[in-house]
Amino acid sequence: MNYNDDLENTIGYLADEVLIGGDGEFSIIFLKIKDVNIIRRGLLGKLWNQYDDPSLVFLENIADKNLLLNTIKLSRYYHTLLNTVKGLAILSPGFEQDVLWLRSNNQVLVERINNLYK
Repeated sequence: MNYNDDLENTIGYLADEVLIGGDGEFSIIFLKIKDVNIIRRGLLGKLWNQYDDPSLVFLENIADKNLLLNTIKLSRYYHTLLNTVKGLAILSPGFEQDVLWLRSNNQVLVERINNLYK
């Protein structure tokens, strides 16, 4: 099994839906993770470690999904996303080992995320 097959299998198992694929024009993969998999750290870690700049994006209201997707196609800057899409939280690695940054514009969502990973 090669690297790409393993990556595709992992994504297939984790994802409810692939929202943006890694085609030549857009070099990220944006997927909706199945609810049951959000706390399975092993699978998420496997996918996380295969990317240079991974992030988990939490959206409070699924109705804002298209706004998020359209915004991320225009800009990948956190401040742009957070200023455009309400109820958004982004979990990403810091430069330091074993450090995660949580950026959000919604305190209730931050508390829910913190409770997931206690």
